[in-house]
Amino acid sequence: MRQDIYFLSERLKLEGVLYAPEKEGKFPAAIVLHPHPQFGGSMHNNVVDAVCEELEKSMVALKFNCRGVGRSEGYSTGGKEEGKDVEAAIEFLKIQDLVDEKRLAFIGYSWGTYAGLPVTYKNPDIKVIVGISCPVGLWNYNYMQECDKPKLMIVGTRDQFAPLERFKNLFEKLSDPKELYLLETDHFYIGAENKLASKVLEFLGKYL
Repeated sequence: MRQDIYFLSERLKLEGVLYAPEKEGKFPAAIVLHPHPQFGGSMHNNVVDAVCEELEKSMVALKFNCRGVGRSEGYSTGGKEEGKDVEAAIEFLKIQDLVDEKRLAFIGYSWGTYAGLPVTYKNPDIKVIVGISCPVGLWNYNYMQECDKPKLMIVGTRDQFAPLERFKNLFEKLSDPKELYLLETDHFYIGAENKLASKVLEFLGKYL
C-alpha cells in the first residue's frame, strides 16, 4: 500500500510517499533519506525505491523530498537545515495509526547520511541506524563513534565517494552492535539494489 503524503517541517510543506503492508496492525517503521539534491538526488531514486519496496512487505517506510527538492517547499541548504526535515519526518511517523512509535529506524543513502545521521544517531525515538555509502571521502563521520544503537553499514567495494579502506576504518571505530555489508558495486548500486534492500530488511527485522 502506497500513499502520497505531505507534512510540515517548520512552515515548509514537504512531499513524501508512505509505504505500508496490506494488513492491519502496528508495524515498525523507517525513514529512508535520499542522496544529494544538488546532484539530482531525490526520493525517486533506485536505492531509496528498492529499500522502501522491500520494507513494505512487513514494515512502514517513509521516503520524502527534503526542502527545495521536487514539490517540497523551500530551498536546499546542502545539509545545513535538512536535519530539521528529518526530525519532522520522525514526528510525522510517530502519529501514524499503522506505526509502532517504539520501533523506528533511520536509513540514509549517501548524502542522506550526511543530512540525517547527525540528528538521528542520538535521537531516542530512533532505535536502529542504517548508513548506505556514507561519503567518508567528503565528510567526517567520527561522531558516529558515540552511537550505541545497532548499526548496519553498507558500501560498494568500488564506491567512488566512500573509499573502502576509509569506510572500514570508520566501521572499526563504531561500537557494537554493528554489521558491515559489502557489495561488489560502485556508489550507485545499479543491479545490486535488491541484495542491498534484502539485507536492510533482514537487519531491521533482527533489531526492531
